[in-house]
Formats: sequence, C-alpha cells, structure tokens
Amino acid sequence: MRRGFSLITGIFMIVAIGALGIAVLNLAATSEIQKSEAFLRVQAELLARSATEHAVYLLQLNPTSVPDIYEIRADPFTITVTRKVIANTDPDFAELAGTALIDVVVEVRDITMTDLEMPIRYARRTVQRP
Repeated sequence: MRRGFSLITGIFMIVAIGALGIAVLNLAATSEIQKSEAFLRVQAELLARSATEHAVYLLQLNPTSVPDIYEIRADPFTITVTRKVIANTDPDFAELAGTALIDVVVEVRDITMTDLEMPIRYARRTVQRP
C-alpha cells in the first residue's frame, strides 16, 4: 500500500515540476519578446526625432532642393518623410508664409525579420516656422 502511494506521489511531483518548468520557460520567452518590442519602439521614436531634425536641417540649408516625400531605410525600419510648405499670400496670415509641415512615419519594414507579434508604426508631425 505504501509503495503504491509513494509511486503515485512521485509521479505527481514529477508532473508538477515539469509543468512549473514549462510555465517558467513560457514566461521567459514572453518577456524576451516584450523587451524586444519595447526596444524597437524606443528606437522608432528616436529615428523619427532624428529624421525630423534632418528634414529641418535640409529645409534651412536649401528649401528648394528638398523633395516633398522621401524615404530612408534603416533595417528593419522604413522612415518616410513628407514635407509641405505653406505658401500663403493672404496679408492677414503673412507670418505663416514659408512655414513647413513635416510628417515622419517610422515603421518596421519586414515583420519576419523580428519576433514581433504586431507591427510597429510611429508617426510624428512637426510645424517648422522659417
């Protein structure tokens, strides 16, 4: 009677420890993916800020040489910069003439290159006065 009880208890303990081990491994994998997503989100924000500063620099350098839309590739990201210049001739809003609207969109180009569950997309809009 005791041997049968010990055997059942031993099997139950092995199954419980195995289930606990699987749960720990699952938690570790999930937290690793979350860390990767957080890292890529912060990187996307910093790339958007950098692309905005670059667009402003190009506008200040030579406003006519900057294309209205251009892309920058930084694996695994694609950065799209859109520029619109307000050419207002209304005398009431003369101070707005030459103001630029800069839209920057940073997104993961190829989700298969990362372990992401959802794609990352970060957008930033800046108004730059001359």
